[in-house]
Amino acid sequence: MSLSLIYYDIVSYVIMLCFFICMFVIFFLFSLGLLIGDINLTNEYKSLEFKWTFLPSILIALLCYLKLSFIYFDSELDSVDLVKVMGRQWYWSYEDSFKG
Repeated sequence: MSLSLIYYDIVSYVIMLCFFICMFVIFFLFSLGLLIGDINLTNEYKSLEFKWTFLPSILIALLCYLKLSFIYFDSELDSVDLVKVMGRQWYWSYEDSFKG
């Protein structure tokens, strides 16, 4: 199994875990709001804290989605034009798959 497939599997599991944790927190907040009633954010700092926590989280989730879609759709490469470059301690080594 290639390293990129292992990476993709790990990232998929982490995303699913984060999704279920977020869903649990949202469910908990809604159920808490239904039990207590109206949750009042009268202090301006609480609403500011919520905004600068929630908006970057949405931005990071969007960037992760875009990166994963790029990795997924870019994983199919033509093996004819590949060059493998390895950086060693004191030199570079190259392997190509060109025919001829």
